Amino acid sequence: MSSAPIVTVVTEWNRMRECVSENLVHLHGALQHEGRVYFVTDFCSKGTLGCFLRESPLKLDWSLRRSLVLDIINGLDYLHHSAVGYHGALTSSACLLDGRFTIKLTGFGMRGVRRQEPRIRTPGVSEILQWVRAGTTPPYRPDVSRDDCDDVLFEMMRLCWAENPSERPRSADLRRQLSRIVTTSSSVVDDLLQRMERYANNLEELVVEKSAAFLEEKGRSEELLYQVLPRYIAEQLKRGHQVRPENFESVSIYFSDIVEFTALSASSTPLEVTAGRGGIVDMLNSLYTVFDQIISNYDVYKVETIGDAYMVVSGLPVRNGNLHGQQIALMSIALLEAIKKFRVPHRPTYKLQLRIGVHTGPAAAGVVGLKMPRAARKAALSERWER
Repeated sequence: MSSAPIVTVVTEWNRMRECVSENLVHLHGALQHEGRVYFVTDFCSKGTLGCFLRESPLKLDWSLRRSLVLDIINGLDYLHHSAVGYHGALTSSACLLDGRFTIKLTGFGMRGVRRQEPRIRTPGVSEILQWVRAGTTPPYRPDVSRDDCDDVLFEMMRLCWAENPSERPRSADLRRQLSRIVTTSSSVVDDLLQRMERYANNLEELVVEKSAAFLEEKGRSEELLYQVLPRYIAEQLKRGHQVRPENFESVSIYFSDIVEFTALSASSTPLEVTAGRGGIVDMLNSLYTVFDQIISNYDVYKVETIGDAYMVVSGLPVRNGNLHGQQIALMSIALLEAIKKFRVPHRPTYKLQLRIGVHTGPAAAGVVGLKMPRAARKAALSERWER
């Protein structure tokens, strides 16, 4: 098992087996694999205290933190009065949390075996130890603000940091001092229930926060979806229903584009087309943003915007009787008035003109695709465009 004397290993093994405390992991066995010794101990489902404090979204109040510190002190006090004598390697990684949120210390004892294992220390740890050994004035200690720590625990830390070891409090003194402050129950069950109640309350707050954030994000996603697809189609797709193609007896479809827009873009420099504020692209975006606001006042549905082309339909996907022609006509007049207020940034004297085509007739509509579905419509345009 190890190059340590067998008598030493057996003695340390017996000492470890005799250590039975609620705040110590119990040693059940050991095994050797590829030259390394592994100990079989109690399983602590919550992991190390250090990882839990760094990664858990739960907010631990100081009442619960005092209870955790008392668990650590209880474990140390037991070790100090046992044949093991002391811990020797206590860090947050040696403090494990079990399913009841009780701290159990590990990493103690079996020194003859542990001495064979290489001790890996990060440069930061080595530097800290070097400063502490140097005995500087004032002594090198952690920088902890009173605002970031409970008053009781701050005073206990300050006493434990005394340069003279004889001035540091014993574990038994700390246990008695903290036990008077921590609210303890008459039974282990009551104490466990109090811890779990605080934990449950913390979880409830976390669930409420996450639920609110989820609902807010869900609302934004649905609003975006409703801008891409008609509401009733979006609702069917959300429920997993197939949207079957429909025939519409009479709808009115609006098409428009900007007169000579292609020639205007071709005669402009790339910078004039794409420049942020002041470019043609920005102007076009502002124009169609105004158009989108205008059409919201009418019973119409915007189908597509491609380049300078703008397509709107009324009477589809929601039928509105014979009102579709009227709605498209009124909307067209409003868009014609709106475009008069726009100017090309680098050609202020250039007047934008809107070419509009409207057709009324039967149409068929359906949804194409499952990912990023698009509302596809094929109008039965049997007559010429009316200008």
